[in-house]
Amino acid sequence: MPDPLFDLTGRTIVITGGLGRLGRQFTLACAQRGASVAILDVTDDASRLAPFAEHADCVALFKADLTSRESVEQAHAKIVDRFGVPHGLVNNAGLDSPPDAPAAETGPFEDYPDASWEKVLGVNLTGVFHACQVIGGAMAREG
Repeated sequence: MPDPLFDLTGRTIVITGGLGRLGRQFTLACAQRGASVAILDVTDDASRLAPFAEHADCVALFKADLTSRESVEQAHAKIVDRFGVPHGLVNNAGLDSPPDAPAAETGPFEDYPDASWEKVLGVNLTGVFHACQVIGGAMAREG
């Protein structure tokens, strides 16, 4: 049942990284309030949608590599085919070293590997840039 103070009925919300810990909460909150939710994530493993089983009719997973504008464009086209032009975008995807990461990635900043830094920048900055350009641009054109 939608929350009258936060009603998203008839709206489509895109959530990047919607399968992650925080993304799952955003996805559930939007679905519970009546939105259709398009999850953009690096996987297309449908079994990862189990936490949203109660909202299976309005939550869908779209595989996208946010570091690739072309990948975001392809996923966006599929979202539009399924739900129409989105009404909202939650740039949630992000990389951070997990506690069980190799010592080089959790040790002193001075030793943080360049390759890891480039991955973080790719998802956390370039990914937001691409999502805002592609999805945000479509939203702006639709008013």
